[in-house]
Amino acid sequence: MKILHIINSFQFGGAENLLFNAIPFLKKSKFDFEFLSITNNLNLIDDKSMINYLDNNTAKSFKTFIDLYVYFKKNKYDIVHAHLFPTTYYCSLLKKMGIIKSKLVMTEHNTHNRRRDFLLFKPIEKIIYDEFEKIICISKGTEINLNKWLKTTKNKTELIYNGINIQKFVNSNKTENIVEKNTIKIIMVASFSPQKDQITLLKSLRSLPEKYKIYFAGDGAEIDYVKNFVKKNKLEDRVEFLGNVRDIPGLLKKMDLFVLSSKWEGFGLVVVEAMAANLPIIASDIPGLTEIVNGYGKVFKKENYEELSNKILDVTKKQSIYNEYVNKSELRSKDFTIEKMVEDYIEIYNML
Repeated sequence: MKILHIINSFQFGGAENLLFNAIPFLKKSKFDFEFLSITNNLNLIDDKSMINYLDNNTAKSFKTFIDLYVYFKKNKYDIVHAHLFPTTYYCSLLKKMGIIKSKLVMTEHNTHNRRRDFLLFKPIEKIIYDEFEKIICISKGTEINLNKWLKTTKNKTELIYNGINIQKFVNSNKTENIVEKNTIKIIMVASFSPQKDQITLLKSLRSLPEKYKIYFAGDGAEIDYVKNFVKKNKLEDRVEFLGNVRDIPGLLKKMDLFVLSSKWEGFGLVVVEAMAANLPIIASDIPGLTEIVNGYGKVFKKENYEELSNKILDVTKKQSIYNEYVNKSELRSKDFTIEKMVEDYIEIYNML
């Protein structure tokens, strides 16, 4: 069986990292896997011979669609597995046109997207999603929200949690006393966008003692806005912008606490990575995150920076409490292995 995974790019991002890390595990299977980026944005890829890519700077262009048209005229597959908008739209349209003749699978990576803010998109999305034979949802919240938005998808969705390579993140060096530390390092790994809401975390910092410091890993359109907020609130000495970090496991091992203050998430793969690195977790109480974190870390009402500040203090005020959440993180991370995710993917392909 010949299977193609197709995605917008291999830049830094949750879905992109997920697929990139799954490549060696998928290639171990009995099937013939190929991987295609519809742009030439390949920050994650060292060896470009491991994937195919189209010579486009942006995913959202007519040229990109035409290049895909030509690609699928030349290359045939048994299954095409699509990730992210607009790749999912392009594949659906090419299937309708008879250019893609294989079975279509897609992964729904988020509980919400901006298209769902406009009822005009509902009939359009119904037409698009109808071409997919299976829709993999990365969390229960993702599945519920999609089926609420498009009731015609109910018989197509399959819940498969994202997975990570646990061994890359294992951290056995959490021996320092959190109470006695001169600096408590809070890390957030996320793109700078309205969805991720770094501002709420920064607002919480204003109520915390001076020894608490925030590190942001990532880049994006909102980074200047966030940097201006830091400057305006005179937080420059307590906030560090690290940019896109390739060695996320190494970075997490240097930190004390992980926070994700998103307004919405499909799953929050980086939360599981932080758990595997034995970091206590505090996250927004939203679908996609709550089902991972609740009972194993702490959750707070999204955008409520005062509650977030209190939760940070709760976790770090006593070594015994801190150790409790370290142990809970380690335990929970084992529920989300990349091996289990790939096994579930293979089961879907066999079914089709």
